Amino acid sequence: TSVRSIEKQLELQLQKPAPNEACLIPVSPKSAGSDVTSVRELDVVIETHKIMAKMLAMAVACDQTKVFNMVFTDHFGNVRRKGETYTHHLLTHEEALDEKLGYQPLTFSMNKACMDNLAVYIDILSSIKEGSGTLLDNCLIYATSETNWARVHTIDSIPNYLVGKAGGKVKTGLYVNGSGDPTTRIGFTLQKIMGVPIEKWGTQSLETRKLITDIIA
Repeated sequence: TSVRSIEKQLELQLQKPAPNEACLIPVSPKSAGSDVTSVRELDVVIETHKIMAKMLAMAVACDQTKVFNMVFTDHFGNVRRKGETYTHHLLTHEEALDEKLGYQPLTFSMNKACMDNLAVYIDILSSIKEGSGTLLDNCLIYATSETNWARVHTIDSIPNYLVGKAGGKVKTGLYVNGSGDPTTRIGFTLQKIMGVPIEKWGTQSLETRKLITDIIA
């Protein structure tokens, strides 16, 4: 019986999968060069991000992975606009607030670039047809930042976004107020949606057993 069980497993693994119309070989990208300075320029980061987003989306569409992570800039925000000295990170600390606008305009432009390219990432996933919907419909993207007001590294009211329907397991188009609860509630809820058998998540003051029931379909 044990031998036959292994034979069945091998037989299944040797079978060719059904044709996947969405699975295509990506076009080979152009070289971005080896200049470390230019690689950190925003325009180059944006172009690289598009390439990586397309490759990642195709890896998901071709069933090469089920779990994935995309980082637009590193956790130090070491990206600068061409010709400028200050990186995104340094701007958040050093740029003075515009008295009329009430915020840091250069920092805001970098923040906007991050959000614009989150939209690019989402558009790429939603452009791939899968079944009666799109690849995005069958995914669940969790996007966030590690701070709220980066100038002083505040960790209250951190913005969090969920995109996709997880195959119909998640409600969309909602705004949910976290009411000061730890953001681990999000991770805990997402793991439960994905069927992970856990009863709590997080450590110390961030430990939670509380689901965000509003988003569960």
